[in-house]
Amino acid sequence: MYRWLIAVLGAALAVSANAQVRVSPAEAADINLVLDHEPVGERLICKIERKDPSLDFEFRFTTGFTIECPLKVFEGRKSSVNMFIRVTPEGGTPVVLGGTWSLPAAPSDMAAGDPRKLSTNIEFSGAFTVGEGRYRVEVLAVDDQRRTCRKEWEINVVRHRAVAASPAVLTADTVAPADFAPWDGRLQTAAEGVRLTVLLDVAPVNPRETALRAWDRLMLLDSLSSLLRAMPCKSVRLVAFNLDQDREIYRNSQFRGGEEFDSLKEAMQELELGTVSYNVLQQQQGWVQMLWRIANVELRADDPSDAVIILGPTTRTHIKIEKAKLPVRETSNPQFFYFEYSNLFGNPFPDSMGDLAKSLGGRAFIFHSPQELAQDIQKVLTKLKPAIPLEATASRWPARAAPQQ
Repeated sequence: MYRWLIAVLGAALAVSANAQVRVSPAEAADINLVLDHEPVGERLICKIERKDPSLDFEFRFTTGFTIECPLKVFEGRKSSVNMFIRVTPEGGTPVVLGGTWSLPAAPSDMAAGDPRKLSTNIEFSGAFTVGEGRYRVEVLAVDDQRRTCRKEWEINVVRHRAVAASPAVLTADTVAPADFAPWDGRLQTAAEGVRLTVLLDVAPVNPRETALRAWDRLMLLDSLSSLLRAMPCKSVRLVAFNLDQDREIYRNSQFRGGEEFDSLKEAMQELELGTVSYNVLQQQQGWVQMLWRIANVELRADDPSDAVIILGPTTRTHIKIEKAKLPVRETSNPQFFYFEYSNLFGNPFPDSMGDLAKSLGGRAFIFHSPQELAQDIQKVLTKLKPAIPLEATASRWPARAAPQQ
């Protein structure tokens, strides 16, 4: 029975997502049976590390894990790993989440050798959100070869004094997927609508980290969606880039949310920040050139945006942007702004994004929460379109539905 269940769990989930979502009742029953028994069968060689809970952009406690596996265990095959998480509040009912991670087949030049001798490790992560309280967390990874890896631990979530007054989105002893409310793509048709370009800096929230985790993606998508909901946009151009890899990972000149968020998420999930090409290493400041190129495209556009907003977390890079290398401005549009997310209160050190915005005559803002982001957006709107009433965007912030228990 146990081995049959492992085979079932190793097949594709009913959901095809890297993010953790609630599994069906039937899947939850199978997962509970497996987790309630001692491990049997071949072990998947991997290491599971927990992430301590932290308050996220939506004032929820986000926690999760990383799984690190030697690449050689997949022998160059196209493979998949299903991840299951059972989270049990103290004295409460378990909640079971699941998600799928896919590994493409090894490139032909790599497959020509012996993939079993590869020394590289591959990492992927999962996340979920909780309210205050004590929880037991159990993680089960099952690959398509029916190999398993398990780990369990306990977490105690307490609101620190510094954020005691912050609004709590999740009640105590509550578990929910780490999701976000996507922008619905609604555009402003009135004359005061803003033609907007967003330059999304796809980077970890913690500037000391080098890998983009599930909780980093959640913050980036959540803040982008919040920005687009609050801005009365006439049009949206979105460019997502990564400094470490010195490249754009996504560009859409007519971003409308919906399925396009899925394409952006996929591009972010495929980004492996720990892998940098040899050409990038040769040009240690190549990302500065990339920033210049992106800015120049916006400055020289035939139909320039009203505003270009650089959005992202505090970055660990700070090389002064040379204003002389930027083209001479012939018109006032676009106006540049930097919205810098920080998970630490206080003023972080200057970074290159802020320098870029200021060298182009713009302003930089630091925000820690949706409320602060909304306040900063109002300041931008006052500068861009003084005729827009400050309450014009208030109704664009949707109420988040309470999670199901």
